[in-house]
Amino acid sequence: MEEDIMVHSLYEVDSVSYLNYSQGRDIRLPRFQRKDVWNYEKQFALLISLFKGYPIGVVVLNEEKALHKRKGLITTSWLLDGRQRRTTLVNAYNNPEVIYEWGKKFIKFSNNSQPEEVRDLFWRKLENYLEQGEENVQLVEDNNFENNNDDLVDIEFDGDMLEELDDAEFDEYIVDENGNISAEEALLNLSFRQDIGLNMLLEIILMCHKKTKNGTGYIKPFNYSSYFKSVSFIESDESVNPEKLSKFIRNFIDALRDREFGMEDFIKFCEEELIILPEKKDAFARKVSYDWKKINQTINSIWDLTSRFEHGKMPLIRLNNVKSSDAQNIFKFINSQGTPLSAVEILSAKPSWNRNIKVVTKDLEKAINALYSVLDVKTEGVVKWDIAATFIDRLSGLDFIFKPLNYSISADFKTKITLGFKLLAGIFEEGINKEDLSNLSKNKDIDWDNIDLLIADMNEMGKTLLKSPFFKTLRSWNNTLMGITSEALALNFAILMYHEWHDSKEKGMYSEGGFIKKAISLFDKSIYQYVTRKWRGSSDSKIANNVNNFNTQTSFIPIDQEEWIELIEELVNKDKIDGVIPNAGETKAVLYHYYMLSTNSGPGFEIKSEVDHIIPQDLFKKGLGIDPSLNKDNLANLCLLESEINNSKRKKTLAFLISTIDTDNSSKYIMQQICTSVELNIEDLKGIDTPTDLTKLKKLRIQLMKNAFSNLRTQYLQR
Repeated sequence: MEEDIMVHSLYEVDSVSYLNYSQGRDIRLPRFQRKDVWNYEKQFALLISLFKGYPIGVVVLNEEKALHKRKGLITTSWLLDGRQRRTTLVNAYNNPEVIYEWGKKFIKFSNNSQPEEVRDLFWRKLENYLEQGEENVQLVEDNNFENNNDDLVDIEFDGDMLEELDDAEFDEYIVDENGNISAEEALLNLSFRQDIGLNMLLEIILMCHKKTKNGTGYIKPFNYSSYFKSVSFIESDESVNPEKLSKFIRNFIDALRDREFGMEDFIKFCEEELIILPEKKDAFARKVSYDWKKINQTINSIWDLTSRFEHGKMPLIRLNNVKSSDAQNIFKFINSQGTPLSAVEILSAKPSWNRNIKVVTKDLEKAINALYSVLDVKTEGVVKWDIAATFIDRLSGLDFIFKPLNYSISADFKTKITLGFKLLAGIFEEGINKEDLSNLSKNKDIDWDNIDLLIADMNEMGKTLLKSPFFKTLRSWNNTLMGITSEALALNFAILMYHEWHDSKEKGMYSEGGFIKKAISLFDKSIYQYVTRKWRGSSDSKIANNVNNFNTQTSFIPIDQEEWIELIEELVNKDKIDGVIPNAGETKAVLYHYYMLSTNSGPGFEIKSEVDHIIPQDLFKKGLGIDPSLNKDNLANLCLLESEINNSKRKKTLAFLISTIDTDNSSKYIMQQICTSVELNIEDLKGIDTPTDLTKLKKLRIQLMKNAFSNLRTQYLQR
């Protein structure tokens, strides 16, 4: 039975003390670390849980075993879930002043508050936070990426318990109908205020109170610079370092070996550890005697804090050399409501992805710095994971295929990183599922130290495609294949075209004109399959199938012209594609493709443009007696305009613009741009003013569109 468990078990369940979890050096952080964004409320809430004896969540480690040349088989523990907790615990353990700062904001007292006032506010706030019915306390995950980022098990109550309540609300809570505190409530409050753990937390706060320009109450009794040759916890500017002071006090506690201590013990320890100036020995003893009550309280508070960390336990789950897909599933079941870990995040905790790169160019370094500056994380060296994570960011030549993504936007952040892994996997592993991504790091065909050669090659491929007016038109409207379709179709296009680019050159069969023609055919097919919903379902398997069956003769066979003509006629005349009402994105994809086939260029790259309704969409609103069959989003009623021009047009009708051409330069310019965009002149557009004129507009534009998807399309495919 034991053998079966060892063979089939993917994980082990253990426990770890808060101290070992926060201070242990055998736990490594993955290369990818979500940014620390916890606010004081989250941090102090964690400490309330810790001192109250509540659980603070599960730690998930991914343990990887690898054979080292000199050290033999070594095990590395990577922290997958629990970084925010670890950061909070580390800060709290090392420096009680941070506990004070969190508490001051959470409890809402000031530097001038008297100790009794702080004490009273502390209990009131915690009574409200913790004691509105224990049955309402539930352990939940915070799945807000922007506010949490750590899948931390937190304590949640009915309502917002973090708001400061005024006296009236507190009075209502603790008094009876006659305005008197009930005996039952008084007993409950007394019992609550006798909680040992919460009293420890309160004493730490009081120990640090009050904070002035000279420091907190924690450090003030320990300014010993004038009594010793050097003091380990005092900096060169004679300020007391609170973290070093905590370490010094803990050294004193360790030296006591759990026995009772007195003032003489502390004086002796200081004299031995800090090398006292002989002439200052008596003065130092008087100083300690004067401050002894405060010093004694401080030592006991640090002792209590340390004891909480030593004896508190949290569950620990160790994943044992699992595949990235298994790690994701286990994490999901453990942490069902938390922010899920992506396959890419799992990979950052694998040794094969953490091997250093020897050659680091300035361009690569710049891309990596951009990534980690958003994470607010410092890293050492460059590893394989960094190359894949920043790969898409460096493909400037494919800026008409992949849309710009912003690291500062959480959804964009994940997509931007994952795209690089998927693109590399599609090229080298011929698939983009989780296992394909995982296998990338061990692929011997990838020259990781010279990845810039691949970057340059793909950028050159993009520049070659932009020699065609077809692709140049899409870029001139400041859009991308990914922007008008999907991430999957953009990946499929880039992967297949790079296979053709690389293979044809390697075999000596490359032709620039032939390559561009194949790219236009694949782009055309991508749009058609997108709007006819052929890509619904698992895109990973479709891409893998396309790559595995890639053939330079068959992979670029164009869609039959009649299929496009039928689609355009149905879309314009019936507002349907294959009998189904299309969504706005599908109609927009056809619109952009039409402009590309017509080589109808936009204002330029990086100049914002958008889809405009020729007959203003507000005129189609219900209640105006408009035939409901008239669709404002009909393809014939849509055109592309520069955003600034569209903002100027807005609700203005064509009739109004035409009537003011001679008196308003703005109207004249807007009409010029509309005429160019729709390929019609002012005479054609006269009389197109209201939704009832949509039929006339359809007749004018459908012929232009059918010509684009027949004659103009044929010209591109035969060049």
